Amino acid sequence: MVSQFTQGQFDENVKRTLGVKPTLKMTQVGSSTVKVAVWDTAGQERYRAPVNYYYDAVAVVVVYDITSRKSFEDASKWLEEARGNADPGVVIMLVGNKSDLGNLRVVETKRAVRTEEGALFARKEKILFAEISAKYTSQVEGAFQTLLNSLHKKYAVAS
Repeated sequence: MVSQFTQGQFDENVKRTLGVKPTLKMTQVGSSTVKVAVWDTAGQERYRAPVNYYYDAVAVVVVYDITSRKSFEDASKWLEEARGNADPGVVIMLVGNKSDLGNLRVVETKRAVRTEEGALFARKEKILFAEISAKYTSQVEGAFQTLLNSLHKKYAVAS
């Protein structure tokens, strides 16, 4: 998802992120050009991001795999960790990934989490929600634009 947003590239054979890897991108938000720093942390327990990566974060994106019920259930833990370590005003977005696989009839790739389920969870938690396929630039861009527009609105009002 991060490489699709920052470089417009998707690689099905990409290895999981180990540790934390920052990436920068210049993008439009409203009438302004802004520099976005994205820190890609691994989503597995054994690669847990050190809590200091949450300091100074203005947004957190929690991603789950729509074909994995466990991944969706783990999103609650990641959300709790983010809320416990980031500033109280951080903007959080829940993203269901692999929407391109969700409607296939192949058993291994069957949708395990309905869109409505993810949206309802996000609504209850008062966070943003998107469902995407990291394969498609427009979907990834759309999710990040929603997040960036929310940040722009929040900080434009605050200043």
